[in-house]
Amino acid sequence: PLRLSADEVREVEGLGKPTHILLTSNYHLRESEAFRQRWGCKVLLHQEGLKGAEGGIDGTFQDREMLWDLIEAIQVPNVHYPEEVAFLVREDGGVLIVGDIVCGGRKDRGVPDGELWINGPEYVFDLQEARISIQRLLEYPFEVICFGHGSPITQRPKAVLKRFIESEAVWEKLKVEKAERSGSLPR
Repeated sequence: PLRLSADEVREVEGLGKPTHILLTSNYHLRESEAFRQRWGCKVLLHQEGLKGAEGGIDGTFQDREMLWDLIEAIQVPNVHYPEEVAFLVREDGGVLIVGDIVCGGRKDRGVPDGELWINGPEYVFDLQEARISIQRLLEYPFEVICFGHGSPITQRPKAVLKRFIESEAVWEKLKVEKAERSGSLPR
């Protein structure tokens, strides 16, 4: 979790005091300790990320584990981090929360609303492996997809994700962007 303004903290607390922080990757530890102290909540991370954790982790979960009979953890390795997960909230048709695996509409990145892109393709070791890992998300039922960055997709999100995965033009463009940002030529 990122630092929140006082108004944002009040808004969260207005919904009820958080009991847990579910991290999509070890990298997202950020302000967890401050929130743990404020709310007394537990911080959970996929077991694969524990060996690199630099802060207080109170517990772990594993791939396909159901948390509270409501949220399924789905490991999506080979995008940015081996422990990276998406969370599927299994109610109201399913809400898929993907963190940084992909992003939604972002004016600052030129990604139109209703479309997808990879955050930081220069940090993806192997785009083909990432593509295969992301494809795993199509196995799950969801009617909304939410991101760490970008506007959510509420209209046919599974079809949008499928089109993104299957588009050779998208992956070629990602390969070029990765090469430009990392200072190497695409292979």
